[in-house]
Amino acid sequence: MINNRDKKFYDEEKMREKILLVTNEDILFNDSIYNNIALGKNIDMTAILDKAKEINGDLFMLLRRWIGFIINENGKKPFYRTT
Repeated sequence: MINNRDKKFYDEEKMREKILLVTNEDILFNDSIYNNIALGKNIDMTAILDKAKEINGDLFMLLRRWIGFIINENGKKPFYRTT
């Protein structure tokens, strides 16, 4: 039941798009900074960089340089992937 309605009345795919996990702990996946931002969605890297530039120029400069870095062990050992 969701909002007192049987869940079969809801589109499962649309419901999953609306779900957001919020934790008290930072979670980083063993992947690139880009993929940690995109979280599996097909987001153009230019769109991410444009949004970073809109939010904060310093953030844009950092992301532009480091977006290809791989995060390991929840961010403890980053390294740059050249391929």
